[in-house]
Amino acid sequence: NAGATLNTITGNLIGTDATGSSALGNNTGIWVCEGANGNIIGPDNVIAHNGGTGIEIEGYHSVHNTITRNSIHDNGGKGIRTLWGANTDLLPPTLFNFDLQSGAATGTVCYHCTVEIFSDASDEGAIYEGQTTADGSGVFVFNKGNAFAGPHLTATATDIEGNTSGFSPPTTSTARSLTLQ
Repeated sequence: NAGATLNTITGNLIGTDATGSSALGNNTGIWVCEGANGNIIGPDNVIAHNGGTGIEIEGYHSVHNTITRNSIHDNGGKGIRTLWGANTDLLPPTLFNFDLQSGAATGTVCYHCTVEIFSDASDEGAIYEGQTTADGSGVFVFNKGNAFAGPHLTATATDIEGNTSGFSPPTTSTARSLTLQ
């Protein structure tokens, strides 16, 4: 609630046993609501096997909640869901160009936002691949220097005020190259 501010949740197993592989039966892994703000979820949490959403942030007063460098996967609902104006309804990045083998991705997002790139078997973010920052026009370029784990890429955006988006739609092939005009 509104009193839950400036907390950090890091290095936890949420929705899973100590091995990180078996479900423990949570519905929502982490729920931020009713004006909770300025919180940091990450790094190094495993948020997996929850029956519903991995992380849910609700309400227009729940802002400046940063989600960073976690492993979020195999949840029954979305990996990250923002509702009713939470985190300013920040939109996720759009991945335009990517190549899983070379470890490169480009796209667009909000100006000067931090973009975190993930690999996943579905539409969440099981493996944190790295991060980059968009330029003043909202274009970002990320080059890992070696192959992404794949088979899909997703990404999140965090604006300069600490609001993090949900995951972008997953990529559906091993490479795509589009020309931006």
